[in-house]
Amino acid sequence: MNFSLHKRSANYFFLFLFFLSVVGFFRCVPIEDLVAPTVGEFTLQEQYNVSDSIILTAILVDNFGISKYTIDIEAVDGAGLWSYNSTDSVKARLLNLKDTIIIPSENFVIGNYELTLTVFDASGKSKIRTKNFSVEGDISKPTFPTFDVLLPTIEQINGNYAACRLQRVPLGGLVRDNIGLSSITAQFEGFTTIVRRNPNGLSSVDLSSLFGNELVFPNVANNEPLILILTAIDTENNSSSVRIPFIMNCDNQSPIIERIDTNIKSNITQNGDIINVIQGQALSITGGLIRDRLGELDSLIIYLEDKSERETVIVPLFSEAISGESYTIDNDIPIFSFRSTPRIGKIYYNLKVKAIDTVGNESNIREIKLFIAPNEPPSIIPSIIEVDGINVSTPLPFNVNNPIPVSRGSTVRLYGKILDDLEIQEYEIKWGKINEEILILEGTANNFIYDNTTVGIINVSSNANRLDIYTLTIFAKDILGVENKVTYYFRVQ
Repeated sequence: MNFSLHKRSANYFFLFLFFLSVVGFFRCVPIEDLVAPTVGEFTLQEQYNVSDSIILTAILVDNFGISKYTIDIEAVDGAGLWSYNSTDSVKARLLNLKDTIIIPSENFVIGNYELTLTVFDASGKSKIRTKNFSVEGDISKPTFPTFDVLLPTIEQINGNYAACRLQRVPLGGLVRDNIGLSSITAQFEGFTTIVRRNPNGLSSVDLSSLFGNELVFPNVANNEPLILILTAIDTENNSSSVRIPFIMNCDNQSPIIERIDTNIKSNITQNGDIINVIQGQALSITGGLIRDRLGELDSLIIYLEDKSERETVIVPLFSEAISGESYTIDNDIPIFSFRSTPRIGKIYYNLKVKAIDTVGNESNIREIKLFIAPNEPPSIIPSIIEVDGINVSTPLPFNVNNPIPVSRGSTVRLYGKILDDLEIQEYEIKWGKINEEILILEGTANNFIYDNTTVGIINVSSNANRLDIYTLTIFAKDILGVENKVTYYFRVQ
């Protein structure tokens, strides 16, 4: 029993020594890689076109590890000018290869090409796979930007873009093509006018710069639809078009100033309105009517153009926000008082009125020329003087050396008027023996008419002495203090 256990122990020890010797032997002998990399199946299309993308996919495997792979494309029999080379380090035993190769569009010759995929493993072994394909001409169409980029400044109305007649179409954005553009045209559907541009083979063109200010909306009525057709053609005659819907929704009509009334009557001439303003007279606008044919009014502006000095001075007089399709001036608008104006006798001042609507259209300026006249003294105009019912008005006026003959107790009646170019501030009528006159009538009124009703009956004293001198004095002063006085003389017979 003991012998048997000893024998087994000896056998186990022998096996252990044999294992160590085998391991030591193989650690000293290098292991050789006899297997080349494996390239899984990959496919190419038989035909591509200029600017197409070649999508290359394959599974690469190696027992020791892939070092790198290369992709080469060369023309077959010198048919083309294009060559492609790509190398990538990997350091992996398995790789899902996916490469995208874009066929160029510039300086490219169509023809047959060969793609070669070479895979190297860590030990230097390689695997080569090749595929042939052909490249034909360009079939890609030009591309337009989206409408949001094409028309960045126009708002939409129920899916249509708002247009304004005879204004520039605000196109924007870039038209692109992979090989180059030969022609871009713009035309409104139903209209014969075509705006054509030649981009000279450029691959990208800015529409705003290309058309400039030449492309404008046609003159159609509001709410009428319009379709703008843009067509781009590349150098291979591939074309694409976009149709842009518009709706005419435009206020490009200026407001109209139909009427401007002032407190001073104007004379209409070929040069416009002319108002004679007395120096010191207050001018005001008393009424007027402004209309807007398409939109709504926004503001009314009134100013004075003063040319009385070397340089013209603009004097703002009135500015007010207004609204609606029409506006009526129904309250007085003070303009100017020419009380201290040094320039008289010529037109040095222009009163100007303009209206603006909500989209900024301005009316034609309504101009009223102001002729400043000097302030004359009040006019005292007697029409009839009666003494005891007899008209003694001819000749007039009388003076102290040519008095009107009267008798004791005579009755004098006076008929006439007082006028002024501005306004009478006060007037007086006095009667009596010379240097002893008494006031018989006074007041304030412009264009005042006096007669026996207003003045009453004037009597010569029954106690008057022969050759006594009586006077009838009419005095008037205007609002600027300019005075006038007329005296009539009477002698008692």
